[in-house]
Amino acid sequence: MRILFTSHPAFGHVHPMLPLARAARDAGHLVRFATGPDVLAEAERHGLDGEVAGATAATIRARASAVHGPWRFLGPVRQLAAAGPAIFGAPVRERLSDLEAIAGEFQPHLVVHDVLELAGHLLARRHGIPAVAHGLAPLYPSTSPLLADALRTAGEVTGGPAPTLEDYLGTPYLDIAPPSLAPVDPLRWRHRIPLRASSGMGDPRSLAPAIEALPFLRSVFLTFGTVVDRQGALLREAVAALHDLPVNLVVATGPGLPVDALGEQPPQVLVEDFLPHGAILPLSDVLVSHGGAGGMLAALRHGLPQVVVPQAADQFWNAAALTRTGAGATVLPFSAETLRDAVCAALEDPFFAHAAESVRSDLERMPAPDRILPLLDAFATGEERPALAG
Repeated sequence: MRILFTSHPAFGHVHPMLPLARAARDAGHLVRFATGPDVLAEAERHGLDGEVAGATAATIRARASAVHGPWRFLGPVRQLAAAGPAIFGAPVRERLSDLEAIAGEFQPHLVVHDVLELAGHLLARRHGIPAVAHGLAPLYPSTSPLLADALRTAGEVTGGPAPTLEDYLGTPYLDIAPPSLAPVDPLRWRHRIPLRASSGMGDPRSLAPAIEALPFLRSVFLTFGTVVDRQGALLREAVAALHDLPVNLVVATGPGLPVDALGEQPPQVLVEDFLPHGAILPLSDVLVSHGGAGGMLAALRHGLPQVVVPQAADQFWNAAALTRTGAGATVLPFSAETLRDAVCAALEDPFFAHAAESVRSDLERMPAPDRILPLLDAFATGEERPALAG
């Protein structure tokens, strides 16, 4: 098969799709991965053929901020209301144009798009190519209006028909959220296919010497992701709250914040700009994060308790779902004392580790990417499909 993967240009959208794309490539299928130029290197770093499609995430957010005001100052409800049309709807026009050119040359038998990347869905719909939506996180009831707004806007900006939400829910959907994190009232996909979430890319052997050189036996991994809190104020407060605990504190600052911006730190604090989940999580005892779905699910794959400091959009719902399982605690509103107490509890109270292990077992029972490849093959086969116009 020739499979075109396409994603919104953000690490949290690209990373969950990489295991399936790699599995398809390793099984002998021809794979292209199309996304924005700022994150395309992530796909190429894993040996996938990459194609630029659409604008960068920074450009998309700047355009949205020009309409709705500075994104970071919008509350979570307003962010979700604005995200449908501004972040996931309007950018479809530019990305669809690029995908048309890519597909004209590649002639895909199947399109796999992230659930919020609607240009891939429209491409497949307009040319009669089978399509599969790849999940990124638990989909909460609040996702329904977001998707409906994004679909409506996508139709408006491309000047063509777009599916309704009800139609869209008929797309085969790869769900990476375990049953224990499922919302009470989930979106009703008519063809839901469970798929085990990624445990993260990277090799722990690459970090083991650096972690072993730190003074304590246990380690806390602290990250607030690659998108929010670019100024680092919250990260600085969190480091100040945790740096003198009797554990190693391993910090990833993310792009846009230099490592030295946190100042001089004691020997038990290791600061890096980026640490792959697959490399650092196996060497950690607790994850402290903003509640991004990719990190949350990867940590659960390793059975790690978590402390979540949600900051934007669906992170508040992720934090609530995780806390409901008992595998984590939510710090809201933020204070240094509350964060410190929550991290100490996650380290010391066996209840958190037991609950995290229970969710890990939930995840491990879900099919691995190579197990669902025959399903993708079945979606792509059938009557012969006409070639796309170049």
